[in-house]
Amino acid sequence: MPTYVLEGGKSITLPNHPVSVRLQAGRAGAVRLEAMGASGPVRSITPTAGLMVVPQVHEAVTVRALPADVERFGPGSVLNLTIGYESRQDLDPDRGVLNGLDVSGLRQRDVVVLEPEGDRIRVTVLGPAAAEEPLPPVAERARDAARELLGTDQLPPSEAVTSLVGVDLSASMLPLHRDGSVAQVLDILAGIHRVVGRAQDSHLRACLATDQPRWLPPAPPERFAAEVAQQCGDLGLATGFRAATVLDIPPGTEPAQGRIRRWLVTDGVPADAARLAGAEGVELLCLVPYSVQEVGIGQGLSTTVVGLAEAAGQPPTFGDDREAVRQIVTSLVASFRDQQGVSA
Repeated sequence: MPTYVLEGGKSITLPNHPVSVRLQAGRAGAVRLEAMGASGPVRSITPTAGLMVVPQVHEAVTVRALPADVERFGPGSVLNLTIGYESRQDLDPDRGVLNGLDVSGLRQRDVVVLEPEGDRIRVTVLGPAAAEEPLPPVAERARDAARELLGTDQLPPSEAVTSLVGVDLSASMLPLHRDGSVAQVLDILAGIHRVVGRAQDSHLRACLATDQPRWLPPAPPERFAAEVAQQCGDLGLATGFRAATVLDIPPGTEPAQGRIRRWLVTDGVPADAARLAGAEGVELLCLVPYSVQEVGIGQGLSTTVVGLAEAAGQPPTFGDDREAVRQIVTSLVASFRDQQGVSA
């Protein structure tokens, strides 16, 4: 009998027999499965670790994966599931396989929904596509933190955003480009975008915001920082920082229901900050030495400070520190948490 490869949003149908869900957790550690109906838990059987059987499906049943012994799934937690049916007459039943489901940073993950359809059961995979491209380490830490803080691996379409990133190439930023600080910040934004961006179009778009602004082609989160850093290096030193460039929508960019998040990567208040004041969805990311983090540099703009070592030429370390990344992400996703009503 056939084996179906399952991805987010796709469905298969199985004969209306007891449904089995087999789980391989790998680095995710101990994981338990739950079957939930509209009014609460649905009767299920767990004959062995990693196997759950739902004897009857009379209503929509959501299969949920949760960490068994800890509050959240840890870094690198990836689940592989096989969904089939139990039948003594059929020794090789149909089944669906869901591989590479990354649940890092989540308290729980609704995996599939089972729905009765006469003599069949429809199995639909929930959430975004299961097999996402791996992220660079810094972006992965940021994604995990955003998942933890927002309580989801993907914002719903009504809350998801298009991400535009303005990058400062003025003289004072040159050392921060050379030592990798800017690239680490771009990776953090890419990791956040994996959670808050549109599922159907996960790309980010950057603008080299100089006197002659240049919009770069959209890039996926896993390649965003590297591609932007390369373009910055090719362009070299530029004159001025025109932050307000990101208020324009580049050609070919379709915002998600008008929702756009504009991130500005710089080392101080832009000269045209007055044009940004009051604009919705604008966030300033200022890379400054630790000694000046308490200075009110935002001038009315939503501002996240990324603290840097005092000595010039030292390679950045904030991206390697999971807690430091989490603090940066906490600031950057604060407005999303307010919209969701998520508590601290």
